[in-house]
Amino acid sequence: MPRPELPLPGLDGQLAFVSIDPEIYDSYYNVMSNEVLWPLFHNCLHQSRSLPPERHLRVAWRAYVTVNRQFANQIARCAHKGETIIVHDYHLMLVPGFLRELRSDLNIAFFHHIPFVGPGAFQLLPLAMRRTIMSSFRKISVGFQSAKWQLEFEQEYNKVTNGRILFSFVHPVSPDFEHVRSLTREPRVSARCQELRSLTGGKFLLARADRMDPMKNVVRGLQAIALLLERDPSLARTFVFVNHLVSTRTTVAGYEDYAKDIRTTASQINSLWADETWSPIILEEGDDYLRAIALLLEYDALLVNPIREGMNLVAQEGPLINRRHGVLLLSTQAGAHDRLKGPAIEVPPLDISYTASALRRAMLMKQAERKHRAELLHERVLAGAGSHWHEQLVAIVKRSQAH
Repeated sequence: MPRPELPLPGLDGQLAFVSIDPEIYDSYYNVMSNEVLWPLFHNCLHQSRSLPPERHLRVAWRAYVTVNRQFANQIARCAHKGETIIVHDYHLMLVPGFLRELRSDLNIAFFHHIPFVGPGAFQLLPLAMRRTIMSSFRKISVGFQSAKWQLEFEQEYNKVTNGRILFSFVHPVSPDFEHVRSLTREPRVSARCQELRSLTGGKFLLARADRMDPMKNVVRGLQAIALLLERDPSLARTFVFVNHLVSTRTTVAGYEDYAKDIRTTASQINSLWADETWSPIILEEGDDYLRAIALLLEYDALLVNPIREGMNLVAQEGPLINRRHGVLLLSTQAGAHDRLKGPAIEVPPLDISYTASALRRAMLMKQAERKHRAELLHERVLAGAGSHWHEQLVAIVKRSQAH
């Protein structure tokens, strides 16, 4: 909906809108951004689906180019001379290049929040698209959540362009400490914590809080529970695995099918192992952030096993507020792994057998080790930027301009 620029209450700035034709938006967002680029950068294009047919891909790419150009045009109209412009994420990768053509006076930067593509996978895109994307980053600052994503970007950039970027950097995001902590004091969160304690009946609480996205790897987490019980039936009725899951991208191909796979897998496990008083798997579907906060407060172990992820805030929010010396099981392919490896138990995301063993280790871990790991995790999270992440990002970009 077209709107005028609006003031931002409490902030020194304005909010401007870009009006996009709905049909173009559908191709730009649902197809190019989220059916092609999202799984591509997560190295999962082959697991979710292949590229759309060539004709559909060309239509989606034209829409992506159109929308990115619209954003660049709007920024060029709004920006004051010499201002610093930071463009965010994979939906807008062509904006820096278009904007550089329009306004050479601006200090332009781009921050890539998700992983960069693994070795060779970027070549799944047609060469012309790869060159257009990479040339957009010429002579600007480019930021990443993790050094491994930065390295993969630089390798691909040099391969495609035979050039070098002006400046790349790593600046991992972290939770807003005070905001998350303030939520733990909410009476509604206390009520949800009581509900959880009643639900688990004092059993070991294994938790996950995620979107129902194939990249989040929810199904393999459930399959690891099935394997765990098969290997060690004595663990039955000693734990409850609560999955708090938020529906996402229901208009994008494959997401509804994945949600059905989650429900089916959970149902099959429960049908094998549940009795009148216990079910190993509990699925909670719905966007209840306070319930998720309660889960992070109360867990005994938290499973975060994405196939590949730029950062992951849940892996940091949990250790920040958990009050039970909870164990974190963390994917080696999450950006947060760089910060939390060591005190977190590593989980190779595609290895169901290893994940099952890691879950058993967490369930049987001695209290002294749990406490030591939890304290180290808490310290690592607090070493992050917190609510100052964006102002630190701006400072990094401005320093890069000086060089």
